[in-house]
Amino acid sequence: MIIHVLISAWLVVEFDGAYTEGSPAPTEINALVVVDKDETLIDVKMERSTSFILYMLYRDYDSSYGQNESNNSSQENSSTNDEGGGDNNPTDDSLESKEDKTSPKEWLKLGRNSIFFAMVFLIISEIMVISSIRFSTIIRVFAWTCLMIGFTIVLPSTYLLDLAGEDGDEDAQFDEELSQKNFVESTETGSMVHENNIFDSELILRGIKFNLEYSGYDLGLVEPEEYAELRAEVPQNNSSLTDSYVKFESILELEYGKNLPSLFIIPFSWYLIPARPRKNKSPNIVTKPLSNNDVPMMWEINEQGLPGTGQVTQEEMATLLDLCEVSLGAYQDGKLTGFVLCLLPKTEYGSLNYAWFNQRYDQFIYVDRIAVAKDSRNSGIGTLLYQQVFNYAREHNIPVTAEVSLKPSNEGSDRFHLRHGFVTVGELDHGDKAVTMYIKDKKPEDD
Repeated sequence: MIIHVLISAWLVVEFDGAYTEGSPAPTEINALVVVDKDETLIDVKMERSTSFILYMLYRDYDSSYGQNESNNSSQENSSTNDEGGGDNNPTDDSLESKEDKTSPKEWLKLGRNSIFFAMVFLIISEIMVISSIRFSTIIRVFAWTCLMIGFTIVLPSTYLLDLAGEDGDEDAQFDEELSQKNFVESTETGSMVHENNIFDSELILRGIKFNLEYSGYDLGLVEPEEYAELRAEVPQNNSSLTDSYVKFESILELEYGKNLPSLFIIPFSWYLIPARPRKNKSPNIVTKPLSNNDVPMMWEINEQGLPGTGQVTQEEMATLLDLCEVSLGAYQDGKLTGFVLCLLPKTEYGSLNYAWFNQRYDQFIYVDRIAVAKDSRNSGIGTLLYQQVFNYAREHNIPVTAEVSLKPSNEGSDRFHLRHGFVTVGELDHGDKAVTMYIKDKKPEDD
């Protein structure tokens, strides 16, 4: 559908104007402009143009004034050239410099590029939706909105800016100076007086319509000695100066291409053919007892959790595993993603934190370490492992003990243990390190 819109007309501009009063009447001017992805096609037709041609000849090319002005200009140029030895003539470099400075900004090209960008953006967003990428549906709606804004607002606006030449096109100004050289300069303040401009706009089915009306008294149609009188006041009906009155009425319609409304079908297609729901990416975790084959991966995960997990070598990790009463691993697609190691009292484990609990409690299951791989965190693995420990504690009617690093602080682990019902029972300072001691007693709600 987007390709169908791409290869069709994007904007159709129709201009119908006519001189309704004055010397150029009843000349009519009709223009049709079609803007597509590559070109701007223009067709202009003028009907009943004889009166307009005669009007322009009479108005702008006063032979006597033009001849005198031309002679004076020639004499001045000749005198200047003789005195300066031709040094004042413009060089090729200066002309090229002027051409570079007067290059107009291509507004319509900017509008076309914005639409191309929006189309590509929409296509990419559709691919994202098909791929079930997160937030892709929101991005798709945004891309479609950008495309509609490009067609309905940006393209017509840039066309009008191109038409008006708002970037200061000096070439156009130079052409205007040439066309009015013999007349406008001689009248000192311009060729039209008592001007009246009427501008109105209204929405139509596929675009917008502008009603334009211009009228005034043309000094080019009166004698030079009558300029002051015509400027002073609007001529009375019986005055010969009323013959200089000119009125031009026109209608400018900017209509969007006939295929543009088909873009509104796209949101309906989203409703009729909804995006495929994203797959549930919650990990399919399996817990099972650890073995010595898991030690290398256990050590790697433990390293990722430093300093909170306590650094050990692989040999120390293997020894600790042999001492544990509860040693469980969480596996996703056969890969170890987390583990928990727990000991009963009075083992040979030499941890000072473990000894602290041994000195105060006779029965407990001590959580020496629980660690989750960095790329698997915040997926419920820690809770799942701890739940297995809680189940063991309930079955044997014993509390669960653990410590959390206090220096350096491990606030995330503190929140985790408090959330799971642990309470603080003390602190143990090792000098450069310190830990908070936690215990979770068997409560009625654990049953």
